[in-house]
Amino acid sequence: MMRRCQLSASAVDFTVNAKHRRGQYLLEPSLHAFGGGVLWLRVVVFSLACRRKAWVVLYCKHSESIRIREVKKVEDNRIAMHPILAWNRGDPVHITYDGKEITAYPQETVAMALYAAGVKQYGTSSRFYRPRGMFCAIGKCSSCMMRVDGSPNTRTCVLEVRDGMDVETQHGDGKFPDVQAAMKGVKEKSTEVLVIGGGPAGLEASLWAAKAGADVILLDQNPQLGGQLVKQTHKFFGSAKENAGTRGVTIAKKLIEEVEATPNITVYSGFTAFGWFQGAVCAADQDHAVLFHPRKVIVATGAAEKMLMFKNNDMPGVFGAGAAQTLMNV
Repeated sequence: MMRRCQLSASAVDFTVNAKHRRGQYLLEPSLHAFGGGVLWLRVVVFSLACRRKAWVVLYCKHSESIRIREVKKVEDNRIAMHPILAWNRGDPVHITYDGKEITAYPQETVAMALYAAGVKQYGTSSRFYRPRGMFCAIGKCSSCMMRVDGSPNTRTCVLEVRDGMDVETQHGDGKFPDVQAAMKGVKEKSTEVLVIGGGPAGLEASLWAAKAGADVILLDQNPQLGGQLVKQTHKFFGSAKENAGTRGVTIAKKLIEEVEATPNITVYSGFTAFGWFQGAVCAADQDHAVLFHPRKVIVATGAAEKMLMFKNNDMPGVFGAGAAQTLMNV
């Protein structure tokens, strides 16, 4: 069904009904409405919107109606207007960085909120105390580690912001927490299949195992499932079986919805698997630890970016492709 929407520099407004939902949305003009001029139209719309000269009416395909809040001119590093995506960021929260209050939004990671506020250096290296900033933004390196709520060595690129969170620059290896945290105990869970990694491979593995009748637990260190697919706005190539002509964000949305609708899949988002001892897998998030006892384990942790070798390649402001995609599309 076609949904009428308006796009301007001040708002993206889907006006079929008033149901509000926070998150990322795909703006997909209909080929039936515009024929072969879709790409040209996007360029014109984006240009007009950025110059704040006009309202432009588009027809967009959406499975349900949504309303994106007004996007005001921002004085930070967040992208307000995107040629393909739109965001409903929700109400702001506030975190403290080295004693200074910073505005953030739900579903943002700490690293993204700091970058949006203009913070480029998150710490210094252990040996030579060289400045460190975000590099991979997918939880694979240690460049973004900071002290969060008293806990050192926290990977801020995969930690979702919470209102009142206290973030500090970490120098070297970091200091131990000032106060010993209260022991909350370690929970134990048994399952037939444990899948480590919630990217496209982990999502597919979980679905196939569940279809075979297994009880599945899916772990992912990120706040949301989907891995790198949630950052890919390009259309895939290949055969129809390989989702040719479909954007990565659309594929991710479909897989995530299937997993969430499958009753015998339990998802632990924000949990990092850090040890495998005598058949038991240890995992933890910022507040809890769980010892899993699976019959089978599937490791689908994805790839890590290689850093090109050149002088000062470790300095803040040098990003991998994953970080660039995160800054633009999440």
